Amino acid sequence: MVKMCQADKEHFGKGNTMLFTLLTVLTLISWPGTRGFLPNQFTLLSSGSDYTHQDITEIGILYAVAEFFETHPLPDKSVSPGELTGIKDITARKLFDKYYGGTVSEKRFQEAIDDIVKANNRVDQDHYTEAAWHVNGEAIKEGNDKITLLRETTINVLNKTNANLDAARELIGQFLHIVQMFYSNTNWPELSGKAPYESLGMRGKPLMAQSPSAMDTCRSCGSSTGIPCTANIIVQGPLLTSGYRSGQDRHKPAKDPATFKTGKCSHGGPYDQSGKTIAAIGGINKDTSDPNMSPHAPLHDTAAQGAIMHTRFLFGHPAYGLHNLIGDEKFQELLQLTAGNSMVFVIDTTGSMGDDLAAVKKKTQEIIQETLGTINQPYNYIVVTFNDPGNKTDIFKSKNGTAVMDYLSSLSVHGGGDCPEFSLTGLQAAATVANPNSKVYVFTDASPKDAAKINYVTSMVTEKKISVSFILTGDCSRRKRNSDLGTVQLKSKTRGFDVQHITSSHEASPAMIPQRQLPLLSESSIRGLSMNMFHVDNTVKTLHIESNNIARVRVFSPHGEMVPDIQDEEGEFIVEAPEPGNWVVKNDGDDFVEVSIYGKTVLEIKDNTVKTNDNGHSMFIEGRPVVGETVVHAVSVTGIDAVSSVDSLILYNTHGVEIDRCSLTHRKKRGHNYVASITVPDKPYRMAIEGRDKEGHLFQRQKPDLIKPSTLSLSVERVVGDLQVGSETNINVKVTNRGRNSERVKLDVADSLRLAGTSGNTLSLQPGESTRRTVVINGGRTPEVSTTVTIMATAIEDPEDFQYVRRTFTVHSPTL
Repeated sequence: MVKMCQADKEHFGKGNTMLFTLLTVLTLISWPGTRGFLPNQFTLLSSGSDYTHQDITEIGILYAVAEFFETHPLPDKSVSPGELTGIKDITARKLFDKYYGGTVSEKRFQEAIDDIVKANNRVDQDHYTEAAWHVNGEAIKEGNDKITLLRETTINVLNKTNANLDAARELIGQFLHIVQMFYSNTNWPELSGKAPYESLGMRGKPLMAQSPSAMDTCRSCGSSTGIPCTANIIVQGPLLTSGYRSGQDRHKPAKDPATFKTGKCSHGGPYDQSGKTIAAIGGINKDTSDPNMSPHAPLHDTAAQGAIMHTRFLFGHPAYGLHNLIGDEKFQELLQLTAGNSMVFVIDTTGSMGDDLAAVKKKTQEIIQETLGTINQPYNYIVVTFNDPGNKTDIFKSKNGTAVMDYLSSLSVHGGGDCPEFSLTGLQAAATVANPNSKVYVFTDASPKDAAKINYVTSMVTEKKISVSFILTGDCSRRKRNSDLGTVQLKSKTRGFDVQHITSSHEASPAMIPQRQLPLLSESSIRGLSMNMFHVDNTVKTLHIESNNIARVRVFSPHGEMVPDIQDEEGEFIVEAPEPGNWVVKNDGDDFVEVSIYGKTVLEIKDNTVKTNDNGHSMFIEGRPVVGETVVHAVSVTGIDAVSSVDSLILYNTHGVEIDRCSLTHRKKRGHNYVASITVPDKPYRMAIEGRDKEGHLFQRQKPDLIKPSTLSLSVERVVGDLQVGSETNINVKVTNRGRNSERVKLDVADSLRLAGTSGNTLSLQPGESTRRTVVINGGRTPEVSTTVTIMATAIEDPEDFQYVRRTFTVHSPTL
């Protein structure tokens, strides 16, 4: 077995201190320094007590939602003022447990927070040289202009009839990044403590005066001067200033520190050359609680508290907060506070579907009817129809199942003179409007005319964790017809694409779409007449076993007794109240069977993968992991009180065979984060964690997604300019061949509004070679429209080896 686990700080024993020190030094050497608070909890330089952008964003949103819940109690329940906003060390799990009584998962809410956090962090990647995005270099007015525009655009986007929630979260993350930087990088906390500066980003509200360009704002400080940096600000009166930082587009006025003892303030810290070579030396940043990193470290907590309160202000202020400005329903949709996912039907309405459309309508209506008023009822229903040409795509959304059935009844076929149809265009439209973790069903009788979109659409459904099933009603090229959809099993055991062919050989009741998202205990491919062991812990109340051939599956308890074959209406093998211990699932047939075992349990996992980028920041991975790179799997565990230990991270191949195992380390951060570093393997893999429950039984939880690494690395190095009406924005990207062989790589760009250019370039890359390209986005003529730009690099010789990055843009009105 090739060992892929990598040691991290807390794995080292005494004998490995030198190795850890070396790794830390190497990290510090490559680290150009942050421009404010550290991005997230996984940054090596972050101590357990420091507040990062991730912490500030999460805490601020959690308190805003706690306040919303207190004023919107559940039916027949009451919530006292302070009962939720007073939760100590608040997390999404604690908040939902207190409000819902442990009956509703916080998973979707946490995912919405994560989206905003990632957008916040991306500013450090995309705009790291622009002082205004970090309120450095006295670019206070410029930073305020940006957040004013971001806030107003966010409100306008959310108040549209079909609001683009992904775009809104992107805008909010950018807004919060600049606002939070204000508290770390300016002298506001020195002047006003932890009070939020509520005039920021509010059109018509004047800002506090800023120090004139000719005014010295700091005296030189530090050990060489005898003056502590906590006393270095010399601004007279209530004037705002912020520190200059080397490497940004606002340059500190030159003054020789050997001659002058005062000058403009610097950001400061070991990576800011302006704080060492230009008077005044020193700095004023409050990024961390470490005085070696942050000259004003004693005010780190004060700055963070101000940033948290301002984050809460954005969402919850009774007059200016988003909740008041967009209303209850949109506010809940934005933060995914409501339970349930989307039920999505994508339907081909071209002429060749004439014989099948009646059966499709009947089937979809039956499914909707089956879900109404049940636990399987989704948050909303979506019907997408596609036709020829590809721009004939219509979307109907409603929470009212009866209204959707009426809409389905009204559908008719037309157009489509040839056979291949724009099914991937229809799927693209569905993925854009569907909630994360939804299931999409595509009904068609034709192969896709837009097959070139497959990797682009795959990236969309991967990012939103959407599962897709193509329901083929026949083959229009051969004029086949199968109008009886009775035997279609409308479900897929894994996220991704699933193709199902319809037959008319059986009669069966309509299959419901399972809306629950049960934790995955085990997934494997079992040979004929072979067996596989899986672990059941004492938190599992029910087992749900799915297979592509459930009739051949036999299940045995820890005592070796075969469990009776009890199936529910969806064809799943159900085991109620399973005994904790080691269970066995056996394939009683001759051919391979695929088996997935889910459990009804409070113990779930959420995984993020992070790596250090070229700018030295620990960032959430975009696209696919890159073969051979070192990444960190960071796992949070819900229901942690039910276990005694979380021990191992395990990698499985596509057959469910273990290929690597390494120790998980508990990071003493907010929530329950466990981390392990791995070298990305060169084959697809699944990730799982293992530990023990309170009674010592082994537990295991798998991530359901199959992780498909790529030999291509694709990264955004910089986004230049704001996308406004009539203007252009450039995305500078870097493509690297991390494989062992030379590659011809196709670089494509796609977006729903067709604002992006530079597509179809062919690059020739030797192993280890990189090249850079610029993608141009045109703002067009319409303000406040949003589009997600997907940039994709594909190996021409192996199209399944592709990489992608995505950026969501909203076209702003012209600058203030």
